[in-house]
Amino acid sequence: MEKLLATIFFITLTAMLIAARFSLVWAGGSGYVEPLVIASEIVDGDVKIERVDKIRVAETDSRVYRGEKVSTGDNSRALLRLGQEIIIALDQRTDVVIQKNTSTEVEVQILRGRLLAATSWETEQLTVSTPLIKSTIKDGAITAVRYDFLDKTFFAPLNTQVKISIKNISQTSTNPMEISEIKPFAITPANFNPAAPDVIEFYKWTEKFW
Repeated sequence: MEKLLATIFFITLTAMLIAARFSLVWAGGSGYVEPLVIASEIVDGDVKIERVDKIRVAETDSRVYRGEKVSTGDNSRALLRLGQEIIIALDQRTDVVIQKNTSTEVEVQILRGRLLAATSWETEQLTVSTPLIKSTIKDGAITAVRYDFLDKTFFAPLNTQVKISIKNISQTSTNPMEISEIKPFAITPANFNPAAPDVIEFYKWTEKFW
């Protein structure tokens, strides 16, 4: 009898874990959501895809999976496409991880470097995050620069409104902001000049994609 009860418990627990993994309604989820396909549409230079301790060289149209890290080297760029119209453009020396890729939310975590992300009708919201910050838009595009050595991140919404939160601080704006990830956490106004000599080439390159 004890073995039977243990078996039933194990089967029930396994079913609950599987249901939770796929967000099934009866397990407290919102229902299974088909993930958006992620692909490296453009690879220019040294671009790698890493999962745990396995690293592979990215090629044009390589599949990228949720949880994998995409990294660009010196003088390198990459364009990731999610679904049909959502794009994430990576400048040189940039590391990102796609944390979510569904029609409910797309989330890309930037670990270092510079990116531009543009959303579309294919998802309800797009979030660019760091280990501490979340910046979310519902339309338009956003650019972010993470200075990992300074524990600071810069965000600039492009033709849209962004909601930024870090710990218990939250702010909504259409203007560029810089966030300190060191206590005391702070969100401060910043300037954004896409025509600056060190970044103009990257932003000119991204214009054709969104």
